[in-house]
Amino acid sequence: MIDFSYEKIENDLAVLTNTSQLKEIKVYQLVTVRGMILIDENERPQQIPGKPNLTKLDGCFIDDFGTIPITLWNEQIALVKSGEYYEFQNMRLKKYSVNFYLSSNAATKIKQISVDKAVPEKALQQAAERLKMHEIVCDDIQTAEVLKSYGCIN
Repeated sequence: MIDFSYEKIENDLAVLTNTSQLKEIKVYQLVTVRGMILIDENERPQQIPGKPNLTKLDGCFIDDFGTIPITLWNEQIALVKSGEYYEFQNMRLKKYSVNFYLSSNAATKIKQISVDKAVPEKALQQAAERLKMHEIVCDDIQTAEVLKSYGCIN
């Protein structure tokens, strides 16, 4: 298990890692990653209900080793363009249910970068599938019942 200091970041930059190493890092640790961001063309920034100064945008981060969902907040949303390559410094690794994702925070720095080679086609396909996971397509639907279930894990 890789253990980074939760409170202190040496030189204001968290350790550079890749998507395959993220499962070895503790949740809530800060990391730096380099790769492409993909955002569904239909995805728009979402205002958080009851929090007028909080807006988020979900997408998918891709590098040579795989993919992971990514959430950008507030002014950081305008700093990225889908299909471009970036270095995301000081991203927070988070977990919702059993799924890991990267989330920006006040300390996150975003720099556009150039790359020598594109991410693998397989990784792009995985990212496209991840983006479609929250999409529901129905040809002819009259009614729908939305069911939610919750469970406690001790």
